Amino acid sequence: MKVIKKKNASFGKKLACKGSGFGEGMGGCGALLQVVPADISNNLSTGGDAHWFWCPLCGAKTFVSYNTFK
Repeated sequence: MKVIKKKNASFGKKLACKGSGFGEGMGGCGALLQVVPADISNNLSTGGDAHWFWCPLCGAKTFVSYNTFK
């Protein structure tokens, strides 16, 4: 994952760090991030269906939809 410094990002999706009550920046820092599918974590192996990414700046965990990259 990388922090977007310019407007034209060619791969992935631009997602904001919103936080979800986890990590140091519990509310998220609001950074605009270039998130690629490999940055998304999930708990499918344990029977869950949550998907999220961690912000590299504040450490907040932001949940995203399963369909984010479809």
